[in-house]
Amino acid sequence: MVTGALPARTPVTIRAGLDLPTPDAGDARPWTARFDPVFGPSVWLLPFVAALALVMGTGGARLARNAREPKPPFPLLYAPPPGIGPAQGAYIFNESPDREDFVATILYAASRAQSPSTGTREPGP
Repeated sequence: MVTGALPARTPVTIRAGLDLPTPDAGDARPWTARFDPVFGPSVWLLPFVAALALVMGTGGARLARNAREPKPPFPLLYAPPPGIGPAQGAYIFNESPDREDFVATILYAASRAQSPSTGTREPGP
């Protein structure tokens, strides 16, 4: 094949024919060749896989519907209500004291410039 003098990077199309007859149509499938690894050559597998997907989807929807959290019995607050310190709020919430609550009370009192032992305001700088 000779193309003659062409500039660099010039695309060339070649058309070649085969002297073979077109093969007979094989088994016709309702899907493209892309789905052959999924369904294989069996046509009966398509309804089976569709029914299985439907059953699994319905089960997943039921599980998702039941997986919601119940409404909390009290409103969500990002801080204790006015007049209640952090340790008091944690004690009401947990119904038991712990070390972090004590530290929170000391820091809360320090931020308000109060003495934790007397509860009175001390003169600040």
